Amino acid sequence: MIRTLWVLVAASLVGDIVTTFVGLQLGLAESNPVAREVIYGYGVAGMIGLKALAVGVALAATSAGDWRRR
Repeated sequence: MIRTLWVLVAASLVGDIVTTFVGLQLGLAESNPVAREVIYGYGVAGMIGLKALAVGVALAATSAGDWRRR
C-alpha cells in the first residue's frame, strides 16, 4: 500500500513538472515565489531538484514517524 502511494506521489510530481513547463511555454507565470526563482534560475533541473528535496523531506518525516512507533 505504501509503495503504491509513493508511486502516486512520483507520478503527481512528474505531472506537476510537465504541466508547469507547458504553462510557462504558453505564457503563464509561476505563482509560487520559491519555485519561480528556482525555475528562472535553473530551469527544469532546478524544478526537479526542488521536487526531490520535497520528497526527501517527506521520506525523512515518514522514517521518523516509523522510528517512533517501534
